[in-house]
Amino acid sequence: MEWSLGAGRSDDMVRVVYNLWPVWFNGDRAGEAAAWLHRVDQDPVSPELDWLHGMFAFQTGDYVESADRFERALTGFEANEDPYGIALSRVFVGALSDPVEGEAMLADAHAYFRAENQHLGQFLALLLTSVKVVEADDLPRALELRRQLLEDARALGYDEVVAWSHWNLANALMGLGRIDEAAKENRIAFETFAALRYHEGISSASENVAIFAASNEQWEPAVLIHGACEAIWDRLGVRGWWEIVPHIANAMSAARASLGDGEYQGLEAQGRTLAVDDLVELAQATMSS
Repeated sequence: MEWSLGAGRSDDMVRVVYNLWPVWFNGDRAGEAAAWLHRVDQDPVSPELDWLHGMFAFQTGDYVESADRFERALTGFEANEDPYGIALSRVFVGALSDPVEGEAMLADAHAYFRAENQHLGQFLALLLTSVKVVEADDLPRALELRRQLLEDARALGYDEVVAWSHWNLANALMGLGRIDEAAKENRIAFETFAALRYHEGISSASENVAIFAASNEQWEPAVLIHGACEAIWDRLGVRGWWEIVPHIANAMSAARASLGDGEYQGLEAQGRTLAVDDLVELAQATMSS
């Protein structure tokens, strides 16, 4: 990629990164990828470049920038008559649109990927459809969709995707107050992420462990885990998933009220110093207690 920039072939670099987007998306390298892309942002834009900026903005929680970039990507792919790019853009434009319009766009994209036997695209469309359903506060339907998502992921045979499916299923169960079932699904996700040494996955599943620990008034491990997860988000340049944010905020608010500001802040700061292996060990011990 450095050679491509020096040789004036940044368009080739963008195409490579675009075609390998799952590697960047599921490889703890979103921040690194975004840095490369910003180095070519002054060049004539392409729908691939807009799509990538949109995807990494989505991952880092900048949904305003993400929506703008995906809209531009969609317009560009439509002008180029690129059906794959159109469908891939509609997935995210739909995810960032109002519930009715968004779900219709996601359904169109899902139908395209299914017809083209593009399993990862199908998975992504179904996942973000379930997100729109969560936004509409229809958690029973979201749970149904996420059970289907897990079946599709198993058929795909991509370990990270299977683990994310268990994690998303845990989130739907948690939203419904089915904490024991949620903890079971989350543990499956955690064990896979830990075995893969996938830091974003470890942090995502560990945040749920912190929520479950706080619900049992295990304040110290809950805050330590939360601090360690925050450090991972900062290092990777991404943020935790919005669906979990209110749960962790409530858990940490309860922990702060019980521990007091001083002890809470001390534990969170201590958690931020934990190595990833230490976080894994702490989360495993907390799940077993």
